Amino acid sequence: MIKRAYIDLEACNQSRDCEAMKHCTKEAINFDDGKLFIDQLCNGCGKCKKYCSNQAIKLV
Repeated sequence: MIKRAYIDLEACNQSRDCEAMKHCTKEAINFDDGKLFIDQLCNGCGKCKKYCSNQAIKLV
């Protein structure tokens, strides 16, 4: 089973300068309509979780 990342919107500060977004090798973290989201390009590597300063990214 492949894990995928998701963003806990209550913990996320929704910054356009998101470190997790900068380090995603699949460019799966995007900013639209004032919110960050992770799209279907996510391969579950977990790199984004490591760089999230608010610990808002979870793998399921």
